[in-house]
Amino acid sequence: MKTEIDIRIIENIKVLRKKRDISQRTLAEMIGVSYGYIGDIERPNSPCKYSAWHRYLIAKNFDCSLYDIFPAIDPLEP
Repeated sequence: MKTEIDIRIIENIKVLRKKRDISQRTLAEMIGVSYGYIGDIERPNSPCKYSAWHRYLIAKNFDCSLYDIFPAIDPLEP
């Protein structure tokens, strides 16, 4: 099951993907998975999520930092 952080990472990647006008199919090719898998990841009720390697490849291909992908963390949150 996806954690709250997983959900926020997926949403951040989806926003970055759409800002760059990158399709699920193109993203899938960039990170070496099927485009159906990207759809599964972006579907809220699916247990699929990006691996650490996928997140690295996305940051590299999007020419952004991993900090852009990970959600901001409030140090006061439990």
